[in-house]
Amino acid sequence: MFIRLLTFLFVFSTYLSVNANSKQDSLLYELSVSSNLSEQQDLRNKLFWEYIYENPDSAYVFAKQGIEDCSKNDFHYQSMFNNLLGIYYYFIEDFNSAEIWYKSAIQYAEQANDTSQLARCLNNFAIIKDIQGNYQEAEDIYDRALQLHKKKGNIKQLAQSYGNLAVVQQTLGKYEEAIANHLYSIAVHDSLRNDEGKAFDYNNIGLIKRDQGKSNEAIEYYHKALDIFKKINLPVEEANVYVNIANIYAHKAVFDIAIDYYEKALSIYREKGAKASVGVCFINIAELQKNNKEWENAAKNLEDACVLFDSIGYHIKHFDALINYKVLATEQHNFSLADSLLKCAGELSAKYENQQMKGNFLFHCGMLEFAKGNFSDAKEYYQECLQIFKAQDRRTKLAKTYFNLAQCSLLEGNENEAIKLALKAKKASINSGVLKLQMEIENLLFQAYQKTERFRNSNLALSQYMVLKDSLLNAENIKQITAFQLKEDYNKQIELQQAKARESELLLRSKINHQIKLRNTVLFFLVVVTVLLVITYLEFSKKKKAHTLLVKKSDELAGLFYKKQNKAKKQPIVDDENRSVILKKLEKYLVAEKNFMKPGIRITDVAKKIKTNSTYLSQIINSEYDKNFNQLINEYRIREACIYIHNGEYTQLSIEGISKSVGFNNRTSFIHAFKKVNGVTPSFYINSLIQGESM
Repeated sequence: MFIRLLTFLFVFSTYLSVNANSKQDSLLYELSVSSNLSEQQDLRNKLFWEYIYENPDSAYVFAKQGIEDCSKNDFHYQSMFNNLLGIYYYFIEDFNSAEIWYKSAIQYAEQANDTSQLARCLNNFAIIKDIQGNYQEAEDIYDRALQLHKKKGNIKQLAQSYGNLAVVQQTLGKYEEAIANHLYSIAVHDSLRNDEGKAFDYNNIGLIKRDQGKSNEAIEYYHKALDIFKKINLPVEEANVYVNIANIYAHKAVFDIAIDYYEKALSIYREKGAKASVGVCFINIAELQKNNKEWENAAKNLEDACVLFDSIGYHIKHFDALINYKVLATEQHNFSLADSLLKCAGELSAKYENQQMKGNFLFHCGMLEFAKGNFSDAKEYYQECLQIFKAQDRRTKLAKTYFNLAQCSLLEGNENEAIKLALKAKKASINSGVLKLQMEIENLLFQAYQKTERFRNSNLALSQYMVLKDSLLNAENIKQITAFQLKEDYNKQIELQQAKARESELLLRSKINHQIKLRNTVLFFLVVVTVLLVITYLEFSKKKKAHTLLVKKSDELAGLFYKKQNKAKKQPIVDDENRSVILKKLEKYLVAEKNFMKPGIRITDVAKKIKTNSTYLSQIINSEYDKNFNQLINEYRIREACIYIHNGEYTQLSIEGISKSVGFNNRTSFIHAFKKVNGVTPSFYINSLIQGESM
């Protein structure tokens, strides 16, 4: 009886720790035994969502198999799996590839006349357009998805569409429409009891209040979002709110608190591998470091941001990081570095044909030439970007550009032209709210009127300058008062958090003491029960037959437990003998025949060539090489590239030529992979080789 009880307790305790992958195993088993194509496709869809968060490469395999197994006329499943591939590329932050697959998914959904699927695909496509900076196009697509969800009565998707539409409307400056849509979204989330959705809307309303200059209201909404994200354990979203709060403190020049919030966010982003968000933090922290004259730290963060955004293909943020780094380099009179950074920014704007990026690029080219003293070159750049800013109705940028042109003309001695341009700048700056710019325009007019001896006009400009200066001082005073209030609120909040922490600590101690008492009571009970069981066992042990039966039954129970335990463990899909055969075929196909140099090679292609299953092959590669298929292919390609370089191929081929020779589709992917394998860029590697040969 005693042994039987112990065995039961042991079995019961281990039962509570059953493998979490049982659902995945169950779905894989169902897929392996199913003979119905529709059922197989639905199972692949479920498996994709099971794997996408923890193992995107495995999720990709199921989506790819889904496409391969459905006919071209099966529009429903074609749309489903094209959409899943778009989601896969979104997860690995390859936004250009995601855009291609989403477009295809939309076409198939339209052909299938599947309204719900079409709305989902449109929503995903709009997210990519938003990331790429095509905000007006994103708004139109979100609105189309919203109307489709309304038509079908998809309540949950309706809330998401309201929220997404509101976010892009905020970017376009349509604040009232954005707030209205967020409030609609909150109402729907309330009806669904979806706290996560409400938190996103609270956070986004905070962003709008910030843009409207209502800092206290913004922080209030941010903390509503923060409380929910902490409660439901979404650390990355919690970090996003920290960044938003930090931005407000940074704007109000409360740098110490701002940096505290940025560092909280950065710690979470790094832990969770959120690369794009890490890059945004680098830019924000660099701006604060620049204000504190920490030039080297700011430059390091901006350089890291540029490299990171380039590696993940986030070209809008890559452009922003380059421009920020250029501004820092110009302020330090490092014109050669500034030229190099602007060249990269120009290539990005040309590659993606983004007019907003092009206008900003030309504007900063003009600023750089102005800083060098090349006023005529600066004016050419400013004149060119004027046309773009006019077409986009970017009035503040227009005012700044006219002002910069006026400065060039004044420094060239052409006072009359400077006056004309300054008056245009003044007109464009009306209602902009940029007091400092308006004040600088009046000061320039005062100087130009003085030089042309138009004293009445100069006195009027001086008077306007003084009024604006007083307004700016008042604004600065209000800013300082607001900053003081924000700091006071922050300190109160910290005190409140500390009080809550002390209260939680006392509560925790009380719980621990209660648990200790409970544990002691349970231990006492177990000791008493154990003693009684031992006595009972000794009494019955006198009877040999009963004793033998008890041992036999106990052994059977223990054997049953170990049998269940072994079944719970996931068995390897491939035995050692087949594993060895597949490895030899893989090495022959990839290494001996050098098929790793084929551009666009996929695990499914290799699996077919060596006549095995792609899931088996993926598992073998992961366990044998401790890396996924793409990492293995890239490593073989980089090794081959190093052989090319050592053989002197770099004298005949460019870096791009070498990258294409070994199978890479583009130069950027090659450089990123080369650096990951060798720790240095191809250019550095080649230069080191040349220097070594010359010594």
